[in-house]
Amino acid sequence: MNKKLIFMLFVVLGIATIFSSCKKDDDGGSGSLLGTWKAVKETYTEKGITQTETYDDDYYELLIFDETTLTEKIIVDGVEDKGETDSFKYTLDGNRIMVKDGLELTYYGDYSLSGNTLTLTIDGADREESTTHSGYGESYKYVIIYKRQ
Repeated sequence: MNKKLIFMLFVVLGIATIFSSCKKDDDGGSGSLLGTWKAVKETYTEKGITQTETYDDDYYELLIFDETTLTEKIIVDGVEDKGETDSFKYTLDGNRIMVKDGLELTYYGDYSLSGNTLTLTIDGADREESTTHSGYGESYKYVIIYKRQ
């Protein structure tokens, strides 16, 4: 009788251990966009002119992905409250991301993940899917590199 009780106790503890160790990671894991990403470098090209900016700890952008919402935070002077915070709905299709802002504009981009690095490319020349810069018909391209936080 005691052997059956001890055996059942180990079975219950074993099942509880399996379920608690299989919970979803908070950061979404290395192959997921879920979590927080800090911009480290941005390349912007418009009308054949390319500009590159490397971010530091005083001014940078954070992207925070949950299941359906992308939150963008701009950090100024190293203080989160000094910058802007915006939230957007997003969807994924393969390595393609679609972001809708509150003005009913839709932005498309491609992303790639390599370890703890996210590369996001937004190409305004993709006329079928993307928008043009400031609505003036000018094509542009952003390539932004983020590191997982």
